[in-house]
Formats: sequence, structure tokens, C-alpha cells
Amino acid sequence: ALPEQGGTEVGQGQVQNTPAAAAQAVSRPSIAKKSTVERPEAPPFILSGDIVSRRDLTLNSAWLDKHVSALIQKKDPAAIQYLTSIEYVAAKALSGGLHNLLRELADAQVLAPEDVKRDIECVVRFVGKHLSVLGPKELPIQSAAFQLALQEPDDTALCKSASRYAEKFSSMEWLNKPKSLGSCVMRLDFDDTVRCVAISPDGKLVASAVGKKVVVVDRVTGEVKGTLSQGALLLAIGGP
Repeated sequence: ALPEQGGTEVGQGQVQNTPAAAAQAVSRPSIAKKSTVERPEAPPFILSGDIVSRRDLTLNSAWLDKHVSALIQKKDPAAIQYLTSIEYVAAKALSGGLHNLLRELADAQVLAPEDVKRDIECVVRFVGKHLSVLGPKELPIQSAAFQLALQEPDDTALCKSASRYAEKFSSMEWLNKPKSLGSCVMRLDFDDTVRCVAISPDGKLVASAVGKKVVVVDRVTGEVKGTLSQGALLLAIGGP
């Protein structure tokens, strides 16, 4: 169960910065048939409404911004239960916190036991490859995050948590579902052709030659850190 702690068309949801509400435990059963799946209770970062349909949804932005990060700093394993749940991933997406979520996942790797590192890596790759789809202004389908999570391997925590909501939307049956994590770690979208990519010596930044400019992003979060404009097409990026 998730720990009991207080606290793209997205226009239907709201993000509210309020004191944390009293938490309710959220069970995490294995994948089951629709007729036997119990509808989970609202986690502490959902103040009201439905996280799948986003009907009357109000999220606790203060909780989402700080609570799990604080758990990670304390090396509290409860953080992992949040990080590997589709509810938390969807809430971070709707509140514009995907880059922050990727940072939390990277930091959580240090406290994760070996048997759950694959679940964390699954969420890292899930968020990374769907960054441009899960953003708060991008989701055209209300249940998109949950639908996409059902594409992940059946034995991952992310897919299992999404399956508990399958009765609340028209879930598709994915043929030839992968049984292992895919090779794609992150997908970045640019407004022009990318002709070259370079990684900083410390491995923290990625620079891409995009048309007539260089776009520098954080390697872990995909967040744009800076843009350098040039007068001509860039064919290469390099340094001493």
C-alpha cells in the first residue's frame, strides 16, 4: 500500500496549493480481471475528483512538489511506492512536474533495493519516452497516461497499478506486448532537424545541433537549460 501521509487536454483539472489532506492508504494488488479489481481510494495528493477522467480534479501541488523529494532525502523506502505508481506519475504530468519526477527517480535509485530497481527504471523510461505526450498541454485523451502504462511489461509495478483503473476507461488490448524494458530512455522533440549530438564531459548535459541553434538539455530530466543561436546551419558540435 502507498504510505499514509498528509499533505493532452488538461483543462478539466485544477492544481491547488493547499495544506496536505489526510492520507488514505492505496492498495497495490496484482493484475486481476476487471470483475475482481477493487477501485483504489484517493491518494493524499488528490484533494478531490477523479485522476483518470480528470472530472472535478483538484491536486495538492505543495504535496506533489515537496513530499516525495523529502522522503528520498530521508532515504525512506516509502518514496519508491509513490514513484512507481501510475497515480503519482499522472498527477506529476498534470501539474507540469515531469522533469522534477525524472530527477526524483534518479535520486531514488540510491535507496532502491535490487528487487525494485527494474520498476524504477521502467518509470524512468516511460516518462522519458513520453515527455512530449504526457505534458499538461499535450494530453488529448483523458486516460492517456493510464492507457500508455498498460503497454509496459505486465510484471512491472507501473502496469499493475494502471490495470486497477482499466474498468474506468476503454482500455485497449495490446498485441505482442514487450516482456522486457525497451531500449529507449528518452525522446526529445525539436522544431528542426537534429544533425549532431554531444554530451558534456561530466555526462550531465546533452547539446543538440538543431537547425541554426544549439539546444542544451539536462541528460537526466530532459529539461532545456539553454539555447545558443548561430547564423548558419550547424553540422557539428565539439570542443577540446
